[in-house]
This record gives sequence, C-alpha cells and structure tokens, in this order.
Amino acid sequence: MKTTFKRLAAAVIAAVFLLLAVSCKPITQPTDNGTGAKPAPDTSSQPEPSTVTETEPQTDAAEPLGMMPEDVSGLDFWILYDAKDEKFEDYRIWPGFGVTGYVPEKYFPEDDEDSRYVPSNGEYVRYGVTAWPDYSDGGRYVTGITIAGAHDVSVFGLTVDSSFAEVREKLTAKGFTENDVEVDTFVSFTSPDGKYWISFGSSGMIRITAPVGNRNHIIF
Repeated sequence: MKTTFKRLAAAVIAAVFLLLAVSCKPITQPTDNGTGAKPAPDTSSQPEPSTVTETEPQTDAAEPLGMMPEDVSGLDFWILYDAKDEKFEDYRIWPGFGVTGYVPEKYFPEDDEDSRYVPSNGEYVRYGVTAWPDYSDGGRYVTGITIAGAHDVSVFGLTVDSSFAEVREKLTAKGFTENDVEVDTFVSFTSPDGKYWISFGSSGMIRITAPVGNRNHIIF
C-alpha cells in the first residue's frame, strides 16, 4: 500500500512540473531577419484596394452670349449681344417703354424726310436694347431683333421671303423646337438652348426675342 501511494505521489509531482514547464515557455515572435525592421503584417486575407477613380463629368463649353452665328448675315448684332459699350452713332433711336430701339441709318433713304423712326418703305432692322436677364439686373443687352421686309438679311439661311415649310425644315434640323400658336399667320420656334425665340410672319417679318424677367414688377 505504501509503495503504491509513493508511486502515485511521484506521478502527480511529475505532472505538476510538466505543466509549469509548458506555461513558462517564452512566446516567439516573427524574426526581422537582422534588419531591425518590423515584420510586415499579413494582408493575405485583406481585399485588394479599388483601382477605380472617379472623374468629373465632362461638359461642353457654352458659346459666348451674343456671338454671331456663321449662317447669319446682314445683321450688326446678334441676340443677347452685350451693348454696354455701343454708342449707336449711326442709328436712329426708337423710344419705347423699358426698351430702346435702334434702327441703322442705312435703311432711311436720303429723300425720306418724313420718316422719323421707320423708313417710309417699311424695310428696316430694329435692335431692342434692355436690361437682362431681369429688368432689375441692369445692363444693356440686345434682347429683340425685328427684321421687317429687309431682303439683305439671312438668318440660318432663311429670309423674310421664306415659306413656313422652309422655316420648319431648316430650324427643326438645327434643333429648334416649334411652339404652339393659335393663329396661322406666323410660326414660332425656341432655340436649342432655350434662351430666345424666333418667329417668321406671313407679312414678311422676322422677330428674334430673348425674354426678360420682371421680378420686382416694374411698371413702365
């Protein structure tokens, strides 16, 4: 019995020493290969970084306001031309409410002494100058062009003699949108950028108009 007890005690003591030896064993760290640098972290389980870069949307540069189109001839100014520096020395003034009209002297015959604003033959071009885009914003812009019977003016290849069918064909091809009108004496279109309207009348008149706001309800 004593021998068995001694053997059991010896086995227990040996097991205790074994456990102490295992728990005191130092934990080894990855080596730095003698370089002194810290070992690189394990990235094998990390996702690859995205290589897609976001870019700003590309937009076409808008044409400067008032630039004369290549297929327009016979006009001194185009719609929305900034006339702040124009003196209009060779024009007759056509006064109005909230707008000042200018008619080139070349449309007035020398012997036409009775005409003050409009030539007696009814053929002229008038440029209407106002503030823009609102009457309260100030400035001097050509916001209206009236072409009355002037055969020397061509707008997008169209003249005061063009038929409505020709007008529809050419303006639609250029991206204009036809407006609904309740009469059949003229056709009206909105420009592709929405900044002005153009209409052709059966009486031989072309009107180009840029709308002007009136947020402060100014009464002229």
